[in-house]
Amino acid sequence: MKKMYVTLLALLLIFLAACGDDSEPEEEAVENMERLVVEIQMDEQIETGETTLQAKANYENEPLEETDRMMFEIWTGENKGNSETVEGEHEGDGVYTATFNFEEDGIYHVQAHVEANDEHVQPVEDIAVGDASLEERETPDEMDEDEE
Repeated sequence: MKKMYVTLLALLLIFLAACGDDSEPEEEAVENMERLVVEIQMDEQIETGETTLQAKANYENEPLEETDRMMFEIWTGENKGNSETVEGEHEGDGVYTATFNFEEDGIYHVQAHVEANDEHVQPVEDIAVGDASLEERETPDEMDEDEE
């Protein structure tokens, strides 16, 4: 009888050890979540005036040729509520473009919104326009100092 209890205990320990295996399924889940990848492809410094906004979209490492929605959203500072949007046009090979007129110098946030295959990604890049410089951006520490 004692031998049976020892055997059952050993089987239970083996079963519990197998259930607690943490070997890499989380990495696979993260990789699967990143099937839709969008990269804004613009210079960090541009001149005022009409400019082409551009983003490259890939789905499962292949150029994304069709989206449910692709648009660019542009705003300055903390004024996202006053943003402007323009629809992106597919140019081929996963590249989407739109034209936007940057009327004033400043730091602009350009966000690409891409919806495809039940996924939505929205990367943001900062662009310095005219005489502005990306070094002029406030860091989170500077914002905290302004509030004090």
